[in-house]
Amino acid sequence: MALEVFYSYAREDERLRDELEKHLSVLKRAGVIVSWHDRQIDPGGEWRKQIDQHIRTAQIILLLVSADFLASDYINEVEVKIALKRHASGEAIVIPIILRPVNWLRSPFSHLQAPPRDAKAATSWASLDDAFLNISQGIEEIANRFAAGPHAESSSSGRKEMGRLVDRQVARQRVLDAAMPSHVVKAVPTELLALIRLPGSVGLKGALLNDSEAEAKPEDVRAKDRA
Repeated sequence: MALEVFYSYAREDERLRDELEKHLSVLKRAGVIVSWHDRQIDPGGEWRKQIDQHIRTAQIILLLVSADFLASDYINEVEVKIALKRHASGEAIVIPIILRPVNWLRSPFSHLQAPPRDAKAATSWASLDDAFLNISQGIEEIANRFAAGPHAESSSSGRKEMGRLVDRQVARQRVLDAAMPSHVVKAVPTELLALIRLPGSVGLKGALLNDSEAEAKPEDVRAKDRA
C-alpha cells in the first residue's frame, strides 16, 4: 500500500514544491507514495477540514522550510504542531526540507534531520536538480523503511517501531565540527573550537554566524563524519 506524503508549505514556495514533486514522481508511479497538498482541494471544498484530514492520516509529512513558511501563523500554529505530535507518537515521520536560506534553529523542528545534505538550502546548491535529487533519495529511503515495518500499512505499533528505528539511526550519526582562526599570531594562544552535531544541523557554522566576538569564522569550520 502506498504511503501518503503531505506537503506543508507556504504559497510563495509553490514553484519549488512543484519541482520537488516532479522528482518524487517516479516513486508515485512505482506505487511507493501518493502525495497530497492544498492545491488538490476541489473548488468549494472546506480547505481547513481537508488539510486537517490529510495531515492526520499521512505517514510522511514534509515541511518545506523557508522564511515565508516560518512567517505563516497557520502553518506553525496548526500544521507544524499536528505534524510534530504525530511524529513524537510514531504515527508519522516528519521531514523538514530546507528550500531557501533562513535561520530555523529556534523552530520546534530544529532537532530533526533536515535535507538537503548538511541542511544546505536547496536554492543555494549550484544545481537545483542536484538538491532535489538528494532530497528525493532520502525520502525514498525513509519510505522504503517505513513500508518495510511490520504491518506498516495498518498497524499503529508497526509505525511506532519504524519511527524508533529511524530515530535510532539518526542518533548514531554524528559529525565533528572544528575551527580555528585562519590568522594566527606567533606565540599567542589561539582558541580551537569543536562541536559534535547531528548531520542535519547547521552546527558550528551556524553558531559562528551569530557570534561576532569569536576569532574563528564560519568559513574556518572543517567537518568530519564520526561513527
